[in-house]
Amino acid sequence: MVGKYKLIDKLKDAFIVETEDEVFYDADISDNGTKNTFISNIEKQMKKEEIKILRSLNYTDADSFVDYLEKDPNGIALRERITRAAYCMKHGPFKTHVPRQLVYYNDCMDLHYEYFTDIVIS
Repeated sequence: MVGKYKLIDKLKDAFIVETEDEVFYDADISDNGTKNTFISNIEKQMKKEEIKILRSLNYTDADSFVDYLEKDPNGIALRERITRAAYCMKHGPFKTHVPRQLVYYNDCMDLHYEYFTDIVIS
């Protein structure tokens, strides 16, 4: 896809969060209600100012997105919030701590991102 489009649309419509053992969120097979819940789960972790930042972000390409996740220039910890939101899609919003594991972000195009994290839902 050429040009920019809203990151939030990318997360809703063409995004997968998974580990080696399970898929937490897969936009390709989710209905609109599930997609909206995923975005809502991300936003519930944010302050109003952070939500404005998220809604203003554009997706241009996989490399730029990975760079954004790594550097976190707006200080919104988007990577961790996406992972927690996706985990809650699969397991519910219960207080938990999942030990450090490899998490993957993929799409049907050229995005493949992985990082080690533990998942803490409080």
